[in-house]
Amino acid sequence: MRERNDLALKEWATVVKAMLAGQQILLLRKGGIEEDAFCLVDREFWLFPTYEHQSLHRIRPEFHHLLVASEQERQVGKIRLEAYGMVAAVLHVGSLEVLRALSDEHIWTDEFLTQRWQYKPHLPLYGLAVRVYRLPTPFLLEEHPDYAGCRSWVPLKTALPTKGLSPVLSDAAFAAKLERLLQAGLEPISVKTARNGSETAC
Repeated sequence: MRERNDLALKEWATVVKAMLAGQQILLLRKGGIEEDAFCLVDREFWLFPTYEHQSLHRIRPEFHHLLVASEQERQVGKIRLEAYGMVAAVLHVGSLEVLRALSDEHIWTDEFLTQRWQYKPHLPLYGLAVRVYRLPTPFLLEEHPDYAGCRSWVPLKTALPTKGLSPVLSDAAFAAKLERLLQAGLEPISVKTARNGSETAC
């Protein structure tokens, strides 16, 4: 783990909550509205909570309380960073049925999964198996125009220290969740990270 990092990945605040609760390790990516396709910039990043596209009809009812909690924590003009992610595996999603079969491993509705699958159908859908670490005290950053927009990655104005982070899940619990994704049919693939261009095996 890096001692400091200035890179953040945007994700729904509700999903960040689910990951901090140990209920989910899977993220789905095709690319944002302002991107041609998703690129894995790095395997380590802060999770940058977003609110624009999350909604109750995209999240199963038993997880609506996480959306409510995320909205209650929201502060105008501030960005709350409390989760740090490390990608353990990059996975190819071969079918919508695989995602539906993994309903116990994520918080999304079938309706949202269908929308995600059909969005930009010429692009592959990737899953990121992310191990999440929690800060004892969240960072509260000032909003900045450079952070806006529908894109995956945000270079922060300051590299933030990772000291004090603790894993949300134990080694065994995370390994069990990752194995569940693999057994369901998500296929590990090798990718290059854009930051260093080196080959990374999943």
